[in-house]
Amino acid sequence: MFVTYHDVVSPRCDRKLLEQVTYDPFKVMPTAFPARPHLFVSARQLELVRRSIAKGGWRQIAWQRLLDAAADKENLSRHKLSDSSTTVEKWDMLRLAKYNALACAINPDTKQQDLALRALRQVATYCLRQPTEPLKKLFTQSDLDESRAVAAAAIAYDLLASQGLSDRDDKLFRDMLRTTYNASNACNHYTCGNFNSWSQYGRLAVALSLEDMQGIHDALYGCSGGAEWRYGLIHQFRHDFLADGHHWERTPGYHFYTLMAFVNILDNLNNSGCDLWHYPFPTLRQDDLKDNHRAYGPAGKRTMQAAFDAPFRIAFGNCDLSLLSDSGLANLRGTWIWGILYNKAYQAYHQPHYAWLLNKMERDYTKRDIPGLPMPLQSRHGIIDFARIREESYPDGKFSFGGTGIVGVNNTLQRSSTLMPSFGGAVLRASSGPKAAAAYLYYGPHAAGHQHPAALHVDIHIGGSRLTDAARLGGYNDNRYLTWGRTTIAANTVTVDGKSMFPYDFPTKSIWECDRWRDNISDGELRLFQTEKEFSAVQAINTNVYPDVILERTLIVNKLGVLDIYRVTATKARQFDYTFHAVGAVTPPDASRPIRLSNENGYQHLSNSRVWSAKTSAHFTWIAEAGVTAQSVFVAQPSGTMIVAEDPLIKEGHCSYGELSVVTSRTSLIQRVKAPKAIFASFWSTGTTPITLKRDKNGAGGELRFTVTHGQTTNSWAIPANGNIKLI
Repeated sequence: MFVTYHDVVSPRCDRKLLEQVTYDPFKVMPTAFPARPHLFVSARQLELVRRSIAKGGWRQIAWQRLLDAAADKENLSRHKLSDSSTTVEKWDMLRLAKYNALACAINPDTKQQDLALRALRQVATYCLRQPTEPLKKLFTQSDLDESRAVAAAAIAYDLLASQGLSDRDDKLFRDMLRTTYNASNACNHYTCGNFNSWSQYGRLAVALSLEDMQGIHDALYGCSGGAEWRYGLIHQFRHDFLADGHHWERTPGYHFYTLMAFVNILDNLNNSGCDLWHYPFPTLRQDDLKDNHRAYGPAGKRTMQAAFDAPFRIAFGNCDLSLLSDSGLANLRGTWIWGILYNKAYQAYHQPHYAWLLNKMERDYTKRDIPGLPMPLQSRHGIIDFARIREESYPDGKFSFGGTGIVGVNNTLQRSSTLMPSFGGAVLRASSGPKAAAAYLYYGPHAAGHQHPAALHVDIHIGGSRLTDAARLGGYNDNRYLTWGRTTIAANTVTVDGKSMFPYDFPTKSIWECDRWRDNISDGELRLFQTEKEFSAVQAINTNVYPDVILERTLIVNKLGVLDIYRVTATKARQFDYTFHAVGAVTPPDASRPIRLSNENGYQHLSNSRVWSAKTSAHFTWIAEAGVTAQSVFVAQPSGTMIVAEDPLIKEGHCSYGELSVVTSRTSLIQRVKAPKAIFASFWSTGTTPITLKRDKNGAGGELRFTVTHGQTTNSWAIPANGNIKLI
């Protein structure tokens, strides 16, 4: 189906060749264009929409919403855009053109066509009046918004051209669209990352609408024209989405935000006769020029389906997700906020778990702003995106963590547990059920500015409830972003000497630190991924985030709960804070006393801190999400202390994307040891069955041994220095 290609020229090698429109080693350039429209929608899709509207149902509601949005209530099309026009005024004119162009393409109406033409003429006249300055935006001050504005102009032109344009209007609009290439060049993000993805989306939309082969080639393979070489979308297909399907910035929220751009890109190309939905791009093996991250290979090919499958693999049993770093996505049901991603993915791949998720969104959101409209159309993008959806409804579908399988090149599912080696994470699940005990471990690099300094962070999920959580913040303007979110004490890991991990190991005012700005790297190393009938386990180490300190974490999950073993080794005595952030309010024992914690970043936000001796094991019971009774027990530390403190409050009523309700309180559980080395351990479960955790005498060769008792059931575990974990 797809041709074999030779090794691809990189911009380090021969930029002139790479920019030649005839250079197409992947054979992805269009050879002919279908009849218009062939950008936002196809002629065939428009006919389907017309028939669907006539039947009523949600499509009729969406159609009326478009007509309402397209109405020129303020007579905007009679106003002239001037140099003093605001961004809002320019956007209003672009939307007026786009909405009316789509409305009259669906149901020919001379009034709507006239409105669209008048509005787009205003946009074109404004653009062509602007001085030709390099790297100057036309519509906005935002790189991201500019790309969408440019695409809106292209969409309006393609839709209007499908109905026939005068020679004068056609020339005016085409001349205007060509000026937007310079605006696309103004994006100052040139390489890997969501900004450049969106920038190239705008460029590609314009090029496809103009049927400009050079512009299409520039968007796909990269181009000069800005201050630096701009990476093309093919690089991003191969490198920005990792071999295991995850986006390189390693936060599910930004994975979907970037995927939102790529759904538009794939859809636009498909409507123009280029099917890249099913193209098996090879992974990138080395730096193209100035790559933002170093996750190369392993050798193999995968389609973009891997990017839609990967988020399922990182989820807990009920589709909750860890909120580590700048994600903001609490559950997969919340992906509707990014629009029709899984509607288009289902159309392309027909996967039953996509249908299952789309139906889950409809079931779970019993209240919505626009009754009768599917959740993926509830956002503003849904005003026009309803015309892109093919299916009226979806089969029930199915989703389970049962079985085995690989997503992409190396995203592995074994016995309900997942290993994502390119991303640097694993999710252990006791079974495939939605309430199964599960634990997420992140051991990957701090490669992107959207990440927290949280090597070997863990999140625990049992009984369909979060037992632990990552830092919750109110957006980038939250004044706690740097002093709480970007600190190690806010994560579920070990903080050494009260200081945050590399790359936040120095005084900085930036919330965008990452290891590529420094000489060191932050990567952890996977030591073990083991799945047995009775349990699953993972082990990873990190020697890069604290000088002269080795962090080693082992997780074991079975039907009883989650056992966590954290070994810390240093070259001299250090302070180790083994920390979890429990979901809910945890009450300290009566024997505790107040303690004043340090003023280091993170610690100053903890309140009502209390401390007591850790000479005996510490047992906690509290109410977590959905009324679930949670339990944890920390193994004794003869020379250590136990600290309980209240985390910064989550704003009342705040929910992350996909979250139906939220427990506003979080409690820090900190076990502190001052020594050259320490071995921490804790066990996590739900319910009221008594639990105990005891460290046993080491076995041969330094083998660690622990015994967990859960009611009448006892598990003894042997964790060797090297080799598989044993249930003894």
